[in-house]
This record gives sequence, structure tokens and C-alpha cells, in this order.
Amino acid sequence: MSFDDEFEQSLEALRKEFREGRATLAEATLLDPASLEAAYATGLKMLQMNKDEAAVSMFSVLTVLDCFDVRYWRGLGLGLYKTQRARLACTVLEAALALDEDDVASHCYRAESLIAAKRLQEAHQECEWVIAHGKARSDAPFAARAKALLRYTKA
Repeated sequence: MSFDDEFEQSLEALRKEFREGRATLAEATLLDPASLEAAYATGLKMLQMNKDEAAVSMFSVLTVLDCFDVRYWRGLGLGLYKTQRARLACTVLEAALALDEDDVASHCYRAESLIAAKRLQEAHQECEWVIAHGKARSDAPFAARAKALLRYTKA
């Protein structure tokens, strides 16, 4: 069997895994993981520079390429929140939490989005969750943010 035939067989096996939900689009297209990391870093930089629509586009593509990476959903949710699409941000951040229910950052960003969407009781519960679970050093800024957000959850 030639190299081309072996490669085609391997590629077809990977495509089959993708169709069956056992591989991401990034894997099925043989996208280099370093390229995904570079795109993720670019999306974060866009958010920092207030290029929020561009960040939404970047994170949207990333969620299509690898729908199992919570960071991509979190970035998309934050971008949507920053572009005044709080209701959609809540939904996207719920997707992030479906992948990692203990992700303190996603809970905190969801609390902010819920406040903007006027869903104050849910926002209050999210803030309380972040405060209770954000005890790790890396999560401390989110716990502090949640404490500050609590005042906005009073009806």
C-alpha cells in the first residue's frame, strides 16, 4: 500500500470519528494544537484591547473547531457580554459550565451576564457559588469580583 493510500485511510478513519462525535473538527482537519493556542491567545488579546466583535468572531470559530475546550466558550461568553448581548452570553457560559461545572471564572462571568440580563435571583446564586468555591489563590480575583457584584443582585 502506498503512502498516499495509507494517509487517505487514516484521514477517512479520523473523519468517521468526527462524524460519530469522537473527534473534534480541529482533529479531523489535522489542525496543529499550537495554531489553536495562538488563536486563543489572539482572542484574549482582542478582549483586552476592546476589540470585542473581533474576539467574538475568533472564539466562535474556536468553539466550532474544538467544542470541548471550556476556555473557548468562556471567551465567547465574555465577548458577547462585552458587546451587550447578555442573554446570549448567559447561554454560552452555560455551555462552558456543562463542560466544567467547577470553572469559577465561567460562573463569575455568567453572574455578570445574568445581572445585565436582569435575572437577579440567578445572578445572586452564581455570586454566592463563586464566593464559596473561589477560595483557591488563582480564583481569588473572581471571588472578590463576585462579592462586589452581590450589591447589583438586590431587586
